[in-house]
Amino acid sequence: MTHRPLPTPFIARLQKEFGSEAEDLIAQIHHSESAARTLRILEGIDPHEIKGFQSIGQVPWCESAHWFNRTIEEDSIPIHHYPGYQTGAWHVQEASGLLLDYLLPKIQGMGLQMNLILDACAAPGGKTLTLLKNLPSEGILVAAEPQQDRLNTLLETISRTGSSQVMVTNANATAWGAVPNLWDGILVDIPCSGEGMFRKNHDALKEWSLNKCEACAQIQYPILESLVRSLRPGGWMIYCTCTYGFLENTEMLKPWILNDILEPMEIQIPEEWGFTPASVIDNRWPDGSSAWWAIPGKVEGEGFFCAILRKSQDDGFSSTASARLAFDSSLADAERSVMLKAIWPKNIKVLRDGLPLWSKVGVPSQDLAHALGRRRTTELQEQLKKIGFVWHEMSLEEPLASWYLQGQSLRIGDLREGWNLMCYQGLGLGWMHKNGETINNYYPKSRRIRR
Repeated sequence: MTHRPLPTPFIARLQKEFGSEAEDLIAQIHHSESAARTLRILEGIDPHEIKGFQSIGQVPWCESAHWFNRTIEEDSIPIHHYPGYQTGAWHVQEASGLLLDYLLPKIQGMGLQMNLILDACAAPGGKTLTLLKNLPSEGILVAAEPQQDRLNTLLETISRTGSSQVMVTNANATAWGAVPNLWDGILVDIPCSGEGMFRKNHDALKEWSLNKCEACAQIQYPILESLVRSLRPGGWMIYCTCTYGFLENTEMLKPWILNDILEPMEIQIPEEWGFTPASVIDNRWPDGSSAWWAIPGKVEGEGFFCAILRKSQDDGFSSTASARLAFDSSLADAERSVMLKAIWPKNIKVLRDGLPLWSKVGVPSQDLAHALGRRRTTELQEQLKKIGFVWHEMSLEEPLASWYLQGQSLRIGDLREGWNLMCYQGLGLGWMHKNGETINNYYPKSRRIRR
């Protein structure tokens, strides 16, 4: 049986704050294994081609996600090595955080706008995918990540979508306060002490202390203040962490509610899913369904806190300046991008400005391969043909698809002169180029599979 010694101050604080809920949670963290992993199916490639894959049930709050196991003898090949993953057909996410897949359509159903959304601490990008799924066709999603070492993972996740609606930026999350009253909605998966990951991440448990929780709260408050300022009046905010303590969750949000700047939004979650309303645990939190904890043992997932709030029409700040744009759906994405960048502070660095067509002069981008592979728009194809870019599509099956992902220059008889879009089950993998006898594999070196 698993046994994880827990810090005495952690147990004492959990018993004080969680009351009757504490003992079962402590036992779960002490002795139970982490929840089964979840695979989200974004496109139509059957995940059963993953060797040893066994679906053990659909996640009720996310119809496209399944808990799964893999047989031990086949588990040595990581999921991200499979062509289905590299096309963007699948993404591995933690089940509790997939609650957003249920909540975002509810927000839309309440008539709230989603034309301009900020994902404020976006890496590794799983929640960004959920936001993108719910983004209207005229919308723009800005995926912002302050930590330099997490940016590549985020950029790869977004690249595989082939979307022209996502901008990726690098800036401290407090920078957005310089642009008041802008966003229709903000998701902030805020940096936290990570108590909800104790079952999965030994380092999170080993590094925990009350001082760390205090330090996280000191980081969180200026981030939250900045984001509230940049949210437009009437806009919505989803605040979430993977931790339990009141200090980083309900106590962080209460001042904004008591000062009538943020108000909880009422959304009902089916009781049978096991999410615990925040008011059940923290009796100072407003009654109703506006915030929840995912408690292991009640929810088949790891520890998670999520609150949904709306900014009042009076923003509570002394500045009356507004950066709100009239996001006319007739404007092209590039035009709206120019408008955004014109009002952003100079310390916000843009790393992806919509869909990049070229990785360098004359070389098509990996993002373009994914966009064309999805065949969602003929407009893009017509644009490329007008500028004289010609390409051919070639379908690969295994093992050729995996050899391509390893960076091999495949000498295939059907390879055409010029640019070849290599596809797997109808989705784009990347580019190959043929010039006479010279064949070059343009799959990015940073993503190549090493076996």
